Amino acid sequence: MGMKKQSKTIRQVKPRTQGVTMVMDKGLGVHAFTDWAEMVEEYVDFVKLGFGTARLLKQAHLTKKQVIAKQCQINLYPGGTLFEYYAAQNKVERYFELVIQWGFSWIEISDGSYSFSKEQREKWIKAAKEKGLHVITEIGKKEAGVVIPWKDCCTQYRRDLDAGADYVIIEGRESGMNIGMYDQNGELDHTYVQQIIKQVGGERMIWEAPLKKQQVALLHLIGQNVNLGNIAPDEALSVEALRHGLRADTFGWW
Repeated sequence: MGMKKQSKTIRQVKPRTQGVTMVMDKGLGVHAFTDWAEMVEEYVDFVKLGFGTARLLKQAHLTKKQVIAKQCQINLYPGGTLFEYYAAQNKVERYFELVIQWGFSWIEISDGSYSFSKEQREKWIKAAKEKGLHVITEIGKKEAGVVIPWKDCCTQYRRDLDAGADYVIIEGRESGMNIGMYDQNGELDHTYVQQIIKQVGGERMIWEAPLKKQQVALLHLIGQNVNLGNIAPDEALSVEALRHGLRADTFGWW
């Protein structure tokens, strides 16, 4: 793909609403997390504790991560699979109690592995907001090869925002392969993304893009301030370099 000429844009400073970067933490130790967060604090906005791993951490370790994340203005939150774990057992209210007890102020509501009605989804978003929680939802299934039609994606995006969601993630998993907007080789379906942007703008969408070629494609398609998610911790600086034209793939963005 040829380089799309970008006009110079201003990179928002934190706390920003556009150009957010969400990193997936699948098990960083407290010391490693602290060193990493202090290095990238200007560039990372969210850290998702992948899958249901938040439930496996000792409270002392979780608290230490929350303290350093707060100091670095990074929003730490548990992955959507943990929400689904409790939803499947009809224990969502208990889940809300636990995440507040654990010190989280952001949660993710998703249905990637466990399906429920749109009405139930809306009810849970509103219930979380009433408890003072910020909500990130996710659209997409974990099953390989499943694609949510772009029209349905747009409809769900609007519904989630109307219910009170702060951001809506577009599923890409941690592999970025054969899921949603990515084919078996991890190539982006440009038409799919363009249709969504045309219909709803997508300012509050976070596009999961674990692979460099996906990050580059979305940056060229949407621009410097696209919201990107499921970034590996050691790729956070690399993604920011892409945003600023400090890598060959986006060289000349000034």
